[in-house]
Amino acid sequence: MALTLTVLALTTACQAHTSIPLEDAALIIMREDSGLINLSRASGSIIASGEHAWRYQDDQLIEVEWGEYENALNSSDRKDWPPYTVTFSVSPLDDKSIQVDVSILYDRGITEDSRGGNSSIWKLKYQEGQWQVIGIVEGSFWD
Repeated sequence: MALTLTVLALTTACQAHTSIPLEDAALIIMREDSGLINLSRASGSIIASGEHAWRYQDDQLIEVEWGEYENALNSSDRKDWPPYTVTFSVSPLDDKSIQVDVSILYDRGITEDSRGGNSSIWKLKYQEGQWQVIGIVEGSFWD
């Protein structure tokens, strides 16, 4: 079952694409060689948007209970931290482009019991029949 965030109503199949299934956006974030996520360590990560959360495993998403995301995000116990805990939101830019605001926590900060993280803004455009990353603006980093 595809979970779709509709930003603009589509009245015909030929109209502009300004909606993206959240699962597709999540996979783009996890798969993109952006340098923000170490792809060799990504397996087991939790990614969430709205009220939906998934575990990234074997290059696919497995839907999980929201509580698993909340635990990964808020636990002070390092054993509860997945390699990455990713939160994102989607908003329209124009009739074929969206902005994806991404926040990433990773399980290793400066000290053994701390987390690092980063924020970024992604621009995606629907072209050639698929969503493509056209730019990533890195925001803040913390360790």
